[in-house]
Amino acid sequence: GLYCADQKLRDFLIPLLAQLEVRIRATVDNVITSTTSDPFWHLNPKYFKSFEDVERALKKAQQRFDQGKQEFVVHYRDRYFTKRSYDYRRTPPFWVISEIFTLEQLLSVCKSLNEKCPAFMISPGKNKLDDVAKPFGLNGFGSLITNLSCILELRNLCAHHNRLWNRNLQNPAGLKNKHTIRPSHPNRLYSHLLMLRICCKAQGIPDGIAPFMTNMFATVPIFARDMANMGFPQNWQADHIWT
Repeated sequence: GLYCADQKLRDFLIPLLAQLEVRIRATVDNVITSTTSDPFWHLNPKYFKSFEDVERALKKAQQRFDQGKQEFVVHYRDRYFTKRSYDYRRTPPFWVISEIFTLEQLLSVCKSLNEKCPAFMISPGKNKLDDVAKPFGLNGFGSLITNLSCILELRNLCAHHNRLWNRNLQNPAGLKNKHTIRPSHPNRLYSHLLMLRICCKAQGIPDGIAPFMTNMFATVPIFARDMANMGFPQNWQADHIWT
């Protein structure tokens, strides 16, 4: 019934969300490390508006790192330390520690980055952090942060088996001019599927969203009847974003 259909929807989304999480994490580090020439940028308070949230994320990740049994964790832990910070001398470069970050910790670090830091400012209106967003079809770092928060919300709902199909959700950002047909509700599932489509398309990830949802509407009567409550406009498939 409806519960099984909602579970099928959640099961479909989890792999897409996981792929985007991994790619966003890598892109954040690639852009900031290349900009600062510092693989330990996450230990430097000057890159952040507030270092408190970053410290909380690092301490939680460090606890898992200190106890981790993964091969890459043991390899680093047995061989290396950094002189950059006495408090974090056992903390590895971001590309290593971020492998055991939760999505919530990744979001916390990204939200704390200071876009006004001189290291990131290119010229008025141009910022190196925007280079994190552009590979995902978004124009600015702020939009990426909002959508990373949306991905976290979706991931949590899917992981905890919560109702998804007609739930009120956070409104994604940076979708303007990326599609042509407006959602019937901006903070329902369809807007999030649009956001995922934009990000996946920019990354070359085959998302399969349109055929999956077409099949769901054909086989789940309540989904077909309540398309508008899911945020789907009547002729959603005609939007160029799905081609």
